[in-house]
Amino acid sequence: MKIITAICGRGLAFLGVFAFMAFLPSVGMSADTAKVVKPRIVNQPAAKVSAEFGSTGNLSVSAASNETPSYVWTKNGAVVPGAVSNTLAILVDEVSDGGRYQVTVRNGGGSVRSRVAQVTVNLAPAGLPAGTALIGSITSRFEGETSTDDVSYVIGNNRVIIDPEDDSQVTTFTYTRLSATTARLVVTGSYFEPELGLRPDITESYLLRFTSANVSGAREATTTAVGTLKVSVGNKSKKVTIKGSGNFSIVPPGLAP
Repeated sequence: MKIITAICGRGLAFLGVFAFMAFLPSVGMSADTAKVVKPRIVNQPAAKVSAEFGSTGNLSVSAASNETPSYVWTKNGAVVPGAVSNTLAILVDEVSDGGRYQVTVRNGGGSVRSRVAQVTVNLAPAGLPAGTALIGSITSRFEGETSTDDVSYVIGNNRVIIDPEDDSQVTTFTYTRLSATTARLVVTGSYFEPELGLRPDITESYLLRFTSANVSGAREATTTAVGTLKVSVGNKSKKVTIKGSGNFSIVPPGLAP
């Protein structure tokens, strides 16, 4: 009797457990409720982001998680202060804002890192709008002689480039950004040369290498230049080549001194 009673008692206990487990789904619970699975990244941030200086670059990630996850963004391995959501807005007002960005997504089950997003800051401007000023100096070498001259150009409408100190110049330009830090400016036209009493044709090609910028958007660039000067008299003409190097400050409209 004791054995039978013990077996019956244990059997009732098992029945009670089974009855309780069967009851769980009816109240919206499951045996796996307490298990938190490590998050899984569904959408990775862009692998490469090209950001204009003065703009805002955006990165984002989305993750699947059965528990609300946390986010921590890093830049070149260092934690970005305050960057704790699935999106990151980068105000690009310094060259150093470029770099390798990554986010770690974490919940109670573990953590996962996103792929690295390489953010590149375009220090070279995309274009030169009307009113932009180019101020600097150029050291030129021509037929064994060297001279250094201050230069100042202002961008006008319809691709016209103006030398405020010489209103005899009639010149236009093309500007092409070659990379995040380089661009080419080509100036063509003519000007009046009082010593010759003639109007030579000119072509000047400047390779601009941008080195820095400030918060107002003014950018500094070194340059190497090659120019040709063509003088025509009657049916004869002579073309000479001038080489030089120097620097420019590219100042946005309305900010030139």
